[in-house]
Amino acid sequence: MGFSFKFHDFDPFKRCPLTPGSLGINDAASPDKIGSLLGDTPGPLGCNDHATPDLFDGILGDWRLHSSLTLDDVTWDYDPDSLLEDPGLNPDFVQAAKKALLSAVHLGLHPRVHEAYRTPEESARKHKRWKQHKGGKAGDAWKSCHNYGLAMDVYLYDRKQRYIDNHVKGWYKQYKQLASAAIAEGFVWGESFDDSDHFEFHPKWDDGANGSFLLEVKVWAEQAAMTLPDAPSLPKNQFGPPPEPGPSLWMPIFWWAAGACGSPPPGEFLSKNSPPGQ
Repeated sequence: MGFSFKFHDFDPFKRCPLTPGSLGINDAASPDKIGSLLGDTPGPLGCNDHATPDLFDGILGDWRLHSSLTLDDVTWDYDPDSLLEDPGLNPDFVQAAKKALLSAVHLGLHPRVHEAYRTPEESARKHKRWKQHKGGKAGDAWKSCHNYGLAMDVYLYDRKQRYIDNHVKGWYKQYKQLASAAIAEGFVWGESFDDSDHFEFHPKWDDGANGSFLLEVKVWAEQAAMTLPDAPSLPKNQFGPPPEPGPSLWMPIFWWAAGACGSPPPGEFLSKNSPPGQ
């Protein structure tokens, strides 16, 4: 069932067919009209003229395409636990995730982020627990894109907020729609490795990033970080291998190798050590 918002008797789902008058008749800047409802944005028919054909494009999405959304669709919170605000996540991943999830909502889906960043320690615990119960899919420490801030698990729900799993009729069609929205933003869908609610963001890698490959890139990024000016070093008069760089140094290089922005390694290192590829 459709609905409409109203602000001072102005319906943003409808286009005003009338054109200028006083400031222009029905001009949005007219004192007895809706005033500065959407700010003072000039249009080709006059200042703030809400007859401008593209005035509402981009305001909460394209109203022309989504005028049939229900109130529940528009107010659906795809990240109620603020999992996408975790500082361990890659910023480009977060931006792409929000766009993909909002697009899914506009399609009439009800996605909800179940998990995003996962510490390597938590991965190790999950891997051990699920391995013991035969059938777990969690990668071990540093063998999951979740550990690098480049993955999320998203569950779908129906209008009554009931979880849609693979026992629900039509579940695959809905998850495929969700996947289409995510793929459009650069994600890899986990369906190919039997994980349909899992999405990875690494634009330079076409397929799902398996654990051994992730570890290979991690070692490469750590080696690159050791050549940075602020890399850790041993105090004077001490011998042995230098301390390993922390994630704050090597993670941006890892992200760069995955195509998720980040920072490239020093040019001299890169010229002799190409990043691992699949």
